[in-house]
Amino acid sequence: MAAQVKISERSKKIIQEIADETGESPIAVLEHAILAYHREWRMQKLRQNKQAWKEELKERGAL
Repeated sequence: MAAQVKISERSKKIIQEIADETGESPIAVLEHAILAYHREWRMQKLRQNKQAWKEELKERGAL
């Protein structure tokens, strides 16, 4: 599903800079950024729930 969203000129420039440096398309750069933000957001939520965080660490073998 394609969607159009408006982003700031600053964000456009950053996306294009990364795309130019990596050789990826601007869309791929944006998708990577969204997925990275999503992982960070989920980890933050998980850490706020002490029991869930403890279970996560246990699953990872960190405890």
